[in-house]
Amino acid sequence: MMGTQRVDRYWSNRFGLEPNALYEAGVRVVRHARPWADNFAYVFVRGSACVLSVGAAFVHATHERVSKRDPDSLLRDADLREAFELPIHHTVGPAYQGYAEKEDFLPQTSDCIRKLRDEERKVLLSLKNACEPIAWEHSGIDAADSGLFGCFVGGDLAAVAHYSLWADDAASIGVLSHPAHRSRGYGKAVVSAAMADAFEQGHLVIYQTLSANHPSVRLATALGCRDYARTMAVHFTEDSRLSG
Repeated sequence: MMGTQRVDRYWSNRFGLEPNALYEAGVRVVRHARPWADNFAYVFVRGSACVLSVGAAFVHATHERVSKRDPDSLLRDADLREAFELPIHHTVGPAYQGYAEKEDFLPQTSDCIRKLRDEERKVLLSLKNACEPIAWEHSGIDAADSGLFGCFVGGDLAAVAHYSLWADDAASIGVLSHPAHRSRGYGKAVVSAAMADAFEQGHLVIYQTLSANHPSVRLATALGCRDYARTMAVHFTEDSRLSG
């Protein structure tokens, strides 16, 4: 039983921390451990623990403003604007962060699922053109590290899923469904195929979606993903500077 060992390591590595830091109550402000810009902040909340990643020059000032706050408040736009006291261009979130190990997996099989062949890029383009541009972008298909697992219905590519490696052993799932074929279980079927392939390669599965996207969260849960954390990406205006 692997439990949370790998997912704890994955998230703690993102912040340059030891895994036990993800279990310490309160708000911890850290410098970016990734090559993120100073006009960006990342909020991670898990239970009573919160990690807030900011630019190196702004750790102290940010700590002074947010250290006494309730972690959940940093997942709300209004509270973030008050906490940082500077112009926020936009936020992305709150986002559901789920995970699964092979032992958690509840697969769904379907006869309509198969890997797309290289010569089938035309049918993939048809799916792209049928979907909203933001849906295509969020699917991450252009950055896929796995094959593309498709579900074909009446000649249409009804849904496609894949995974991208966000760490050596952590596979993040991406999925896109044709607008005319949504809410029929095809997305779940292709995600199941992508997860099965990831587990076959020995990977931890990471599943990220907006918390407000309830169908996507239900899909993840139905396939065995466990709720791990909530995150918020904060993008300040280009000329913003955190005051010291």
